[in-house]
Amino acid sequence: MGKRGTSHIDWVISIGIFIVYVLLLLVWIKPGYEPVFEQDTLVSIVKNNIEKDHDVEVLKTLVVASGCAAANGYYNFDLEVNDFKAVKLSDGVEVGHRPNGDIEIYGTGKNEYWVISSEDFSYDSNPGPLETLAPIDCTGVSIGENVAKKGLSGFSLPGFNPSNWGFPSSREFKIILTNFGGSDVCYSKMGSVNCDSFESDSNVPVYSNEWRYNVVVNENGDLEPVLITILIW
Repeated sequence: MGKRGTSHIDWVISIGIFIVYVLLLLVWIKPGYEPVFEQDTLVSIVKNNIEKDHDVEVLKTLVVASGCAAANGYYNFDLEVNDFKAVKLSDGVEVGHRPNGDIEIYGTGKNEYWVISSEDFSYDSNPGPLETLAPIDCTGVSIGENVAKKGLSGFSLPGFNPSNWGFPSSREFKIILTNFGGSDVCYSKMGSVNCDSFESDSNVPVYSNEWRYNVVVNENGDLEPVLITILIW
């Protein structure tokens, strides 16, 4: 009976010592604890914020009028936007247009246009000859779906400010924008940096990710490619 009681006491003491050891271990490592971020998560933080802060979008809508009674007039297309420009689909030449949706009719056959609009650009009204023309009837009119042209506002990141991105202070990143046929532009948490001199320490593992994206080069929604590379360490 005495031996059994002694073994129970030994077992309780052993458990107590183990719990104390675990508690001391936790207290010892807690001050140096830093959250572990997966590399893909860090890349997503940088990528998503680049696009959120520096993307622009241009909408292009195909508008067609046919069976028009005459050329050299205008038709009101009752558009949903009033800040836009209208260009011929065939050659991109701008035609007369007004904010109320009046667009110049240039032929008795099929008249096809791109109506271009954007919240990131302003388009001046261009009435052209409309002031001297009369409204005319067209028997067939169609307005297509918006085609979105989206990308960076340029081959640099003006106003770059990653302070509110939620990127951990213990980690670093480098963004490289490669303009095909041009020079690279680089950024870090500090802002714009020299691409050649800003590098990680030689003994630090570096994770990289890159993707091909677009730059919207003008208010017409013309695109040019850019390669975005993100380095994380």
